[in-house]
This record gives sequence, C-alpha cells and structure tokens, in this order.
Amino acid sequence: MKSYSNVVAEGMKRVCSAFTGFVQPLGFKRGSGRKWVRQIDGFEEVIFISRSGASYGAPYSASISLQLDLSSVCLGSGKKSYLDHHTIQLTRRSTGYCYHHRFNAETGSTYERCVEELGLFIKEVAEPWFEEVRGAKD
Repeated sequence: MKSYSNVVAEGMKRVCSAFTGFVQPLGFKRGSGRKWVRQIDGFEEVIFISRSGASYGAPYSASISLQLDLSSVCLGSGKKSYLDHHTIQLTRRSTGYCYHHRFNAETGSTYERCVEELGLFIKEVAEPWFEEVRGAKD
C-alpha cells in the first residue's frame, strides 16, 4: 500500500502558506502548528485549520479536506466564542454551494479553487463573524 504521508504533509504546508497570504494583511500572525492569531479591539481571534480525518492515522489517499475552526476571546472578561468546523461545514456560499476546501496534494487537482475559496471564506464568513462577536461586547 502506497504511503501518502509525505505528499499530504507537503500539500498542507503549501495550502497553509497560501492561507497566510490571505490573513496576514488582516493582522493575523501564524502561531504554532496550523493556527493564526490576531489581537484586535480587546479580543484575541484565532483561525485553526486541520485536515479532516487527521486524528485517525496515516492518510489513505492524497486527497486533503480542510476543516476550519474560529474562536474569539474577550481579553477583558475571558468570554469565549467558537464557530467550529461542524457548523462551518454546513455554511453555504451566497450561490447556495458549500465552500470547496479540498484538493488532491499529489496531482494538484482543485488546489487553486480550494485556495480561492479559503480566501472567500475569510471574507464572507470569518471576518463578519469576528466583527459580530466584537460588536456583542458593547
């Protein structure tokens, strides 16, 4: 049986690097692992990316499906808010379609679409959610 561990690891590095390009201008800094953090208006906001099925051992194919989790902590009160990948997977674009957060790390198939839709997700879902959480403080 072919091992896809190295191919998937390189694919994750590549997509995380591209993701950094979207969120760095918004004030996020790459933390440990696959976590991006920013502090803004008294909140610490975090975006975490994981690979679906990653906790179940070595990958059985070169296909990568990404999961995103968002969290926000009010630094003054310690109040935490979460938008987890289970909820995010149900999130639809304005077109009615789900966000395409998967690609084949070996062939590169749908990589560009995945990266594009990660950027759309940040613009259409993550940033409005973070703003809503910050606004609820008042």
